[in-house]
Amino acid sequence: MDLTGRTIANRYSFDIRLGEGTFARVYRVHDTRRNVDLAAKVLRQDIALEPTVLERFRREGDVLSRLQHPNIVRYYDLIEEEDTVFILMDYVPGETLQAKLYKAGRPFNVREVFDTLKPLTAALHFAHGEGVIHRDLKPGNILIHENGNLLVTDFGIARLLNDSTFASTIGQAMGTPLYMAPEQITSGTITAATDVYALGVILYQLLSGVVPFSGNHPSAQGSSMSERITYEHLHVPPTPLRAMQSSFPEAVDQVVIRCLAKDSSQRPATVREVYDDLAEALGAAPSDFTPLAKDTPVIPAPNHVSLPEVSQFIQNESRPLQAITMEAPAPQTLVAPPLVASPPITPTGSQPVIPIQEATTPPRHRWHPPKPRGPRIAPFTILGIVLVMLSCLALVVYALSDSPKDNKTVEPNPTVNLDNPTVTPQPIVDETPTTPTADNTIPATTADTLEGYIVYASSRYGNLDIFITDVTANKLRQQLTTDELNQTGPSWSPDGSKIAFYAYEDLAGNADIYLMDANGENVVNLTNSPDANDRYVSWSPDGKYLIFHSNRPGDLDGSRDYELYTLNLATQTITQITLNNVDDLGPDWSPNGQLIAFHSYEAGKYRIFTINPDGTNRQQLTTDDIDNAYFPTWSPDGQKLAFHVNHTTHTQVFLMNADGSDVRPLMDDSIDDRFPDWSPDGSRVIFQREQPNDQGIEVYGLYYYTIETGTLSAIGTPLGDFLPDWSLAPNPFQ
Repeated sequence: MDLTGRTIANRYSFDIRLGEGTFARVYRVHDTRRNVDLAAKVLRQDIALEPTVLERFRREGDVLSRLQHPNIVRYYDLIEEEDTVFILMDYVPGETLQAKLYKAGRPFNVREVFDTLKPLTAALHFAHGEGVIHRDLKPGNILIHENGNLLVTDFGIARLLNDSTFASTIGQAMGTPLYMAPEQITSGTITAATDVYALGVILYQLLSGVVPFSGNHPSAQGSSMSERITYEHLHVPPTPLRAMQSSFPEAVDQVVIRCLAKDSSQRPATVREVYDDLAEALGAAPSDFTPLAKDTPVIPAPNHVSLPEVSQFIQNESRPLQAITMEAPAPQTLVAPPLVASPPITPTGSQPVIPIQEATTPPRHRWHPPKPRGPRIAPFTILGIVLVMLSCLALVVYALSDSPKDNKTVEPNPTVNLDNPTVTPQPIVDETPTTPTADNTIPATTADTLEGYIVYASSRYGNLDIFITDVTANKLRQQLTTDELNQTGPSWSPDGSKIAFYAYEDLAGNADIYLMDANGENVVNLTNSPDANDRYVSWSPDGKYLIFHSNRPGDLDGSRDYELYTLNLATQTITQITLNNVDDLGPDWSPNGQLIAFHSYEAGKYRIFTINPDGTNRQQLTTDDIDNAYFPTWSPDGQKLAFHVNHTTHTQVFLMNADGSDVRPLMDDSIDDRFPDWSPDGSRVIFQREQPNDQGIEVYGLYYYTIETGTLSAIGTPLGDFLPDWSLAPNPFQ
């Protein structure tokens, strides 16, 4: 039951549904009594009404209420009202650490990781001092407030969900295998070293771009991905970071590898020790944390923790580095983490779900050096002041990515609905269009005569979802997808009745190609390939085929580089159409159906190519005098291609004739523009642009450029909007 618009207990007004997971829906609620926004995690009714579960939540609340720390998301209360049970927490505007790593499109350098480690270990150190072990520490449970503050969430909740009584009650297996310590897998003793292990996995992921145990090691055993991941945690040593990058600091590598020791007694005993060891490796000052008492009580762990099915977890292949075996480390191109303060991230192109070896990065906010902070105040001595500060700040979103994922079996048949609930489009109360540019020269869209609708992806509510808008963003802006998947890359069918897109469960996971009606209903998984990345989909002009790129084992050679594939919607047949030893990416079908444009890496650069639909007649269009070029799209008449170019300092939209001649920039500026598409009449080019908003924060938004007049127009207020596709599709809600 959707609680949006309801007020419960005469004080909690449910404003917006933020997300949904296996056990709960997350809402932003307004506490009218205290006049603050909070996050409410509403438990599934069959769980909430179970007496043993309720009692466990009540007892857990007593523990969570003790965790009052500036780097821990505050738990407020468990509310039981009107057959509804929900947990109230701080509502934190910002993003998860997982999203931040994903948007950066590269591993963090050592200094960035060290800056992240201080508040993270401060939170864990305080919790351990209170006898609370997190047990489900992962980047999705670490939030970055929009003011830069780091907060850890879901303390105690993971322990509750791992309770054997609770697990048997709901009939689900719990846990996050990618970050689980060996003692969690074997039902051993849970100590602070358990969180140290998860911290080691996180450090490894931040520094390398991949998790150390992904189920891909040649020696891993098991019939499912979760079993292979489990085997690696128990038996396979992690690949040293220096095996991926020989210039990586050995002392830092040793700290991370020590955290990942199979035997908990061989790890650093405390998170403070992890911080101090890394500080020593970098020549930085040690921590100022208050030492823990030796007799600190640890809340007993549940008797048994079981692993989830593989459908809850996906291979981590969308990060910059491939998993490397101990037997044969492969050469890598990891950016060496410098030991000096890092500069702002240089744009490298943008595709939210393509690995960095494709020289593209997903939509992201630029990194800015952290503002200097004063000395940290000891939380034990002035806890009251901390509480006042937290209350004043009203730390406000609960991370959407913390919700456990459903086990799903999706039939790869376009006539069958997904077995998760049908997605109901959620209306958006849209903002008034503004002029969100640095020089205030770009007007909001007001041309009501422009026809058609734009479908696009957006992270405006935390999760990646598909939205639709009219060109003005005044008449219609509607959210089409609302479940816990991350959906992106939408593409209109030629008749405007369907939308194809790709989606994945986790920001670092493999994607599948999906199809849905234009109103967001009847969502189906077309490829259902948990071990391959199927992404960036385009339609044939007759609407009978989809084309996409994938790293699935090639039908022709069994290789795992990215090739182009077509999907026959009538027969569900997938056919490989390119075969080579380079990545072919970002296909777009020409309006006459005779050519497919795409980009591919050859001779040190990404260039634009065309190919016949049967894979023959590969032709290179862009030349060496053009920097790396990506994601071409055909004009409606098939005479031109728009694409974006990655310069050293920025990305820029270009145009050229279909034969590769007359290559020229769309506009002569140095603002990050990428992923162009065309208006249905070919008079305008729409694209995503990244630039500062009124608060100085770099955000993505949609803009279109009118070629004849040379004017640029904004489509609504930018809030993380990207990958647009413009069609003459009719309003799907009429």
